[in-house]
Amino acid sequence: MKHSLLYYFLRPLVRIAVGVYFRNLHIINAHHVPDSGPMLIASNHPNSFAEPVILATYQKRILYYLVRGDVFKNPLFAWVLRMTHQLPIYRFKDGYADMKRNDESFAACFEHLRRGNSIVIYAEGGCVFEKRLRSIKKGAARIVLGALEKYPEIPDIKILPVGVNYPHGDQYRSQVMVHFGEPIDVKDYWQTYQEQPQVAINQITLEIENRLSPLVLQVNEKERDGLYDDVMDIWHAAEPTSVWPLLLENQNRFQTEKRLSQFINDLSDTTLTEWKQDIAKIRNAFKAAGIRNWSKLYLKKPSPFLYVFIQLALAIPAILGIILNLIPFYVAKIVAAKTRKVIEYYTPVRMAALFFLALLQNAILAGFLLAAGSWICLTILVLYPLWSWLAAYWIENWEGIFISFKFNQLKPDVKTKYHQIQTTLLDVVK
Repeated sequence: MKHSLLYYFLRPLVRIAVGVYFRNLHIINAHHVPDSGPMLIASNHPNSFAEPVILATYQKRILYYLVRGDVFKNPLFAWVLRMTHQLPIYRFKDGYADMKRNDESFAACFEHLRRGNSIVIYAEGGCVFEKRLRSIKKGAARIVLGALEKYPEIPDIKILPVGVNYPHGDQYRSQVMVHFGEPIDVKDYWQTYQEQPQVAINQITLEIENRLSPLVLQVNEKERDGLYDDVMDIWHAAEPTSVWPLLLENQNRFQTEKRLSQFINDLSDTTLTEWKQDIAKIRNAFKAAGIRNWSKLYLKKPSPFLYVFIQLALAIPAILGIILNLIPFYVAKIVAAKTRKVIEYYTPVRMAALFFLALLQNAILAGFLLAAGSWICLTILVLYPLWSWLAAYWIENWEGIFISFKFNQLKPDVKTKYHQIQTTLLDVVK
């Protein structure tokens, strides 16, 4: 079972693409990932195949993934999936005949663990775009214990709980937080498994849930989700993250947002209604003023002179980046729009379409430039990721100017209420 060359080829390219697509990545406690040895990552799963892409590129291990078996029905698609280290797992609704094929997948998992490889399983057993952890399934425990049973020579297997969080998971240039927990030693449950297998499976499943739960931003009730999104927008306006560095390896942001989510969970029903009403009035005022994406209001600017200088200095490379991205960006947006009704797929489909369209476009352009012997243009094309990042940053700044101008034109009572809510939120996180 050698690692796929396609996986190695795509991994650095996808890492760059993820770094352009998201505004910031917060990678927390990545040192918990063992350097070697058999490991099973037990992750939450709110955003379809965005999690496997992020996990593959922003930690050090080569990963294999358990994914829905029904997506393997197309032979070409199945080949691509297998070449990117994906293993099919079939569900009851896929039919009895397919369910029997799970034995092959489990055998492959056991073999990967015997060889010291790393497997990712989505511990909730499905993908739902929500800010809460659902009950953990027993599949993870069965795989690791089954591997130890089949291959007693395996010294130990680590289960690594990982929480992947998106404050705005359906938005381009949003943020993502990946929180690695402390590993679970499966050997600690081996004696119990030999005597009472079901007890050991239940114990490991409960331990995964106990360790994974603190790693996930959670809003306890679905009716509070919308308020959480609005609160995050308003708080980000007061305390924005810097656009650079892209990668932040601390949990400051996560802990702050966790306090805000707990604040929302603790609101009484009466206070919750009042907050919703106040924020609805602000949102309506923003909409009437032409501010559609008020999350961009958080973009703080340096002094006016320095800000104008930065925008002018970046104009040429940013415009170059815009031109190079026009076709991939808008075609990807159109493709992803078809998944809007299934929100779990919107960001992953858009990100994947943008990546492959940009890859195809640039490969064609590179071919023409090589044939024409235009080495200067080819050198410019090689720096495509840089131009793309600068274009995104430059456009964000112009959006910030527009939104700030519109905000200053709002009625005083709307701005006062907005700042009052900001002040309350800042007090919460102190």
